[in-house]
Amino acid sequence: MCNLSGPIPFFVVDRPMSLKLLEFCGIRDLRCKIGLMGHANTSKNFQKMFRGFKAVNVVKMADSGVFTKHGNLTKGYEQLFEIYENMSVEYGIIIDVIKDKEGTVRSAKEAIKVYEKSNHNFKLVGVAQGNTVDDYLDCYTKLKGLDFKFIAIGGLLKKIENTMRYVKVRNEKFLEDVVKNIRGKYLEDWLFILGCYHPDRHQIFRKYNVFGADYKGWILNYRNPNQVIQKLERELSRLEDKLGIDQKGLIELREKYHRLLKNPKRENLSRLGKEILSIRLKITEEVNNKDYLDALTKVKYYLSATREELRDERFIQIKRYLKEDVFQKMELEKST
Repeated sequence: MCNLSGPIPFFVVDRPMSLKLLEFCGIRDLRCKIGLMGHANTSKNFQKMFRGFKAVNVVKMADSGVFTKHGNLTKGYEQLFEIYENMSVEYGIIIDVIKDKEGTVRSAKEAIKVYEKSNHNFKLVGVAQGNTVDDYLDCYTKLKGLDFKFIAIGGLLKKIENTMRYVKVRNEKFLEDVVKNIRGKYLEDWLFILGCYHPDRHQIFRKYNVFGADYKGWILNYRNPNQVIQKLERELSRLEDKLGIDQKGLIELREKYHRLLKNPKRENLSRLGKEILSIRLKITEEVNNKDYLDALTKVKYYLSATREELRDERFIQIKRYLKEDVFQKMELEKST
């Protein structure tokens, strides 16, 4: 039985397929709170689907998309808050400035000024930013002074070089130090950690009574078909060398195929893979090796599978990951 008090994992979603995948994973049926984290740069169609994704255990939040590829595309807080309302979020996050506590506080002042002009159905979430633990504490205190009752901690991720993607925690100890010091001064506050959820951090967030954190990497926990084929190809090649198999230039074709597998967008990848498969299938009568035949059967499946079949397999793998690695971390029973 999972602890309904949190921390809640918020799954980052920005495409209809993400919502369909979570629906397939049965998150509406779980006996614990699950979050959806969207952003304002998404399509109108996605925002409609996000609004319609409802369940008693689902909590919805959104940010401005300032750290996505195109940055914040809204013309100001009036438009941003309109999108939040349209998405039917329970929590809407201000526009923060990474590692800049003063810039973030200025943005927070504008946000709460606009927020208080009208009645809104979502709770406004401030963001603490900084470069040091003292920066974060100071920023957090200033947000409290602006009457923010819901505050998230941001800026704890590092950017992947030459991209706008922030996916890895820059320093695990620094993350805990920031959370520990804020929680030490503000014992009962609602607290959210931006971008940092991972099953391995669940107990840390529970320790500091964190409301929740969002998780960008959940959707990537599956084996890419090309990666699977590469692994199977290495096994087949090893067995062919061991068994002394070389028919109709198989080794030469095999080496060319291995080079192409490193660049899977090439159009002739599938054609060459099927050509090698055809050669291998012709020599199976000469090969009485179970490991070889098993690997060949798997390669044949991946080369002939439709896009829909590969998508279904991806869905199954992610569902298994969420159940075994995320939900069990929340002490959820296996039968749920």
